[in-house]
Amino acid sequence: MAFAAQNNRDLGERRYRDALVSELFGNVTDSILQVMDLTALVAPDPDVTKSDIVISGEELIRQPSYDAYRDHVARLWGLARDAVLICAYDCPPVNLPPGAFYFEPITRTLARLPNLTECSVVGKHRDLCYVLARKRPHTGHARDLSPDDFNLMSAVTDHPLLLRQVVDTARERLGFFPAQLPRAIEYPWVLASLPQNLAGWALADVGAGVNPVPLQLAERGAAVYTVDGHHQRRDLPDQAAWNEWGFLDYSSLDKRITSFQCPFEEWSSPARLDCIYSISVIEHVPARTRRRWIQLFAAQLRAGGVLLLTMDLFAETSLLRNFSEGMAIETESEHGDLSAVVDEVRHAGFEVGECWVKRNVPRSRVDTAFLRAVRRGPEPNLV
Repeated sequence: MAFAAQNNRDLGERRYRDALVSELFGNVTDSILQVMDLTALVAPDPDVTKSDIVISGEELIRQPSYDAYRDHVARLWGLARDAVLICAYDCPPVNLPPGAFYFEPITRTLARLPNLTECSVVGKHRDLCYVLARKRPHTGHARDLSPDDFNLMSAVTDHPLLLRQVVDTARERLGFFPAQLPRAIEYPWVLASLPQNLAGWALADVGAGVNPVPLQLAERGAAVYTVDGHHQRRDLPDQAAWNEWGFLDYSSLDKRITSFQCPFEEWSSPARLDCIYSISVIEHVPARTRRRWIQLFAAQLRAGGVLLLTMDLFAETSLLRNFSEGMAIETESEHGDLSAVVDEVRHAGFEVGECWVKRNVPRSRVDTAFLRAVRRGPEPNLV
């Protein structure tokens, strides 16, 4: 949803690339050098040709030999101070158009470049892939996702473009992207589940902690409320000591976000909500509190409002993890499983449209459940 061109395979390559560039880089055109053919690479003054970001069109697939292909990639890389967005084949094409050539997957070629840190396929148009390769070094933050883990999760998530965007937002605004690999699936899923234009929407992040999703949703035009009762406050001068847990007053970063430091069951929404989402939080409260939360979700959402939940499960089971900050909060039988949550959500007045589990998340001790539901009418009363 966030990138409309992904859903229109009839777009021409140039229009698709332009839409992708706009989505990735916005209006920062003064730092972008668009390289359309080899002649643009032979300017004598390196200060003229160097750019933070280099964007390549289809000229790479027109190189007639493997040596010419590798040289072209090396020249593009040499022009970029930070990143290259490159269009090429990452697998053998079904039909090579006249004048086009395939030698090897572009991601394999890029992996051999010096100073490469992060590389991900951020778009596909017919047989062509768009790969964003970065030189930017790791932030150095103790809790930041490592480049190796970013590259790994870019191939795991269903939304690699959104992962690239939310990681960039997290690092630029918070100083780090949480180094818990399930977050690289969960955050993009929440963002992909909502429209790109959220003007007029009111949303709540329940148990927000420190995460970049509210910032991205505010950028889409939403009024965002974050609710978290954690006793630890996160203050801007201490970002180097932050992790993903604690209370952050997001209004210090974006005035479109209002933050409340209280347990969700004690919070009253100041507005009828269009969406409530909670990312790997609801499974960490006792079952009685969870059921109360679900009733409050129903009471505070408008008819047709969207509920998005992700939950940690014990690996290879449907059991909710019954731990909070390293301690069991109740027995596994008391805590329940995914089917119990689905029943509770339906009983509260929701239509469950999506419920699935991501198994075998790399370097994670948990599986992750995803649930999307819509509030049935009539309009509830605010609690």
